[in-house]
Amino acid sequence: MKHVVMGTSGHVDHGKTTLIKRLTGIDADRLKEEKKRGMTIELGFAPLELPDGRTLSIIDVPGHEGLIKTMVAGASSIDFVLMVIAADEGVMPQTIEHLKILSLLEVKRGIIALTKMDLVDEEWLELVMADVQDTVQGTFLEDAPIIPVSSQTGQGLDELTNEIICLTKQAEEEKSGEFFRIPIDRVFTISGHGTVITGTLLGGKVAKGDTVQMMPSQKVARVRGVQVHGKPVEEAVSGDRCALNLGGIQKEDIERGEFVVFPNVLEATRLLDASLLVVDDQVSLKHGQRVRIHIGTSEVMGKIRMIGKDQMEEGERGYVQLRTEEPIVAIRGDRYILRFYSPMRVIAGGKILNHHVPNRSRFSEKTLEILEIESKGKPQELISLAFLNHPMSSEQLIQSTFLSKNAVEKSLNDLEVSGKVLYFPSIIKWFPVENYEILSSHIIDIVGKYHKAYPYRDGIEREEIRNKLFEKWEIKDFNAFIDKMSEKGLIAQKNNIIFDPKKKQSGELLTSKNTQAILKMYQSEGVMPPSLNKLSEELNLEEKEIIDIQNFLYREGHLVGNNKNVLFHSDVMIQIKNTAKKILNEEGELTVGNFRDQISSNRQNTIAILEYFDTIGFTKRKENVRIKGSKFSDC
Repeated sequence: MKHVVMGTSGHVDHGKTTLIKRLTGIDADRLKEEKKRGMTIELGFAPLELPDGRTLSIIDVPGHEGLIKTMVAGASSIDFVLMVIAADEGVMPQTIEHLKILSLLEVKRGIIALTKMDLVDEEWLELVMADVQDTVQGTFLEDAPIIPVSSQTGQGLDELTNEIICLTKQAEEEKSGEFFRIPIDRVFTISGHGTVITGTLLGGKVAKGDTVQMMPSQKVARVRGVQVHGKPVEEAVSGDRCALNLGGIQKEDIERGEFVVFPNVLEATRLLDASLLVVDDQVSLKHGQRVRIHIGTSEVMGKIRMIGKDQMEEGERGYVQLRTEEPIVAIRGDRYILRFYSPMRVIAGGKILNHHVPNRSRFSEKTLEILEIESKGKPQELISLAFLNHPMSSEQLIQSTFLSKNAVEKSLNDLEVSGKVLYFPSIIKWFPVENYEILSSHIIDIVGKYHKAYPYRDGIEREEIRNKLFEKWEIKDFNAFIDKMSEKGLIAQKNNIIFDPKKKQSGELLTSKNTQAILKMYQSEGVMPPSLNKLSEELNLEEKEIIDIQNFLYREGHLVGNNKNVLFHSDVMIQIKNTAKKILNEEGELTVGNFRDQISSNRQNTIAILEYFDTIGFTKRKENVRIKGSKFSDC
């Protein structure tokens, strides 16, 4: 069942709370101070049972000028408004200010109730109605019914109730209703129960036993109980006016203005992209101006970064970045109000377009293009814009865009079909093709330059590429990216080495002048292979290039040995092995001294050769001698 919220609005002492009591039988003035002063200070709430079985939640919003922030908290969650104007006083300054706020919060429907009609004559009532019509001209209440009522006599209440029922049926479901959020408007304790918070559930649902988090403080609590309009329930759903009994947290740990959310879903920020409409006709709104920012039940100080302008006048629309002085929680689509720091009056408002954004260039066409997409873009455009420079799952994109799950998944499928995103099945994530092609090009360039600088090496290590371009990526995302490039034949990989599949083949490298010169020296030096220093001096080559060629020849089997620092030409090693085989067949064992004399080498090289024989299984060490190994016959 659709849960609908109606808010009341209007000047102080125009009879809003009395009217609600007459409609519902409930006095929304809960607090002693409210009773004492005869005005609604905090938001009051009352359920109205409708003939079709549904319950309408009524929010009684205070009208006192100094409590406008409370009014914003209530209006941010309502489906339609009941604007209350006393017939004996007519339109007042706070009436107009509330109308501005409701317009900025994009409330689209409403009813106007002229209360206290029993205190005026018919002629005065007609004058007031005409004044009201002039006031609401050009606003969302332009075509709203104006219904004179009396809470004392009951006159007009039936007609008002019928209009409320009509608007309740027309109320539309909020599109962001999948995300559980409650802006906290009250925090208190109940003896024997502990900490309780109240608020209107803006999306999703919450049940007894759930773990929740306060944002932006990040404190965690457990839901011990849930009430909707004072009645215990198993769960509350989007649109419900609810109270949560929280365990594991104290009243002092929670502040009004925070959001209750599920853990690790929302993050606080200090910089927001936003659209803006100026409604104040007395002064200009300037870039860098310090203002009060109202979002939900939050009120923080901040500054305006105007995009493409230095100031804005009444009626102007534009884009801004809101830089807050304290962390704040908001998502795309949230409405906000700006008030001057001094004097305290509403000057502008608009819609949050994005959170966790960079400090954008103020006069850049690219910035305006991005903000246009954030403001008016279709789901596919918003998803394309939401991608950070790494693969993202559908869950991450939902949290980033706050689109519905169905909208995100459909858009991703459409983008994949149109060739705009790539899917990585191993990590269940997507990545824009444009970004993929840019990063792939960088990798191909890095690999190419590496081959040019080190032609005798197999390729570059994966970790080196990750450190250059993908340092902030998760390792599994990076591996999936490399695997995708390998599948497409853009690179090749083997044993954590990445290389160009079209790199020079070993045959070409083997016939090069430097390779042949080194091989020739190894062959001519025989059992006394040349040192690195000797190779460098005689061939006039840098030692690092010689090492690369040695490693290449070792990998290709043209140089052999157990220790890469002591290598032998493969043909020389065959001759050495034949000598060793003859001795083992005749004498049954090899000693270091005897074998050294037989091959005319030194002790160091002889030991290196014998250790190599042990490694390949040609020999086996037994105390201080070598005997035939398990693979003696195969070698």
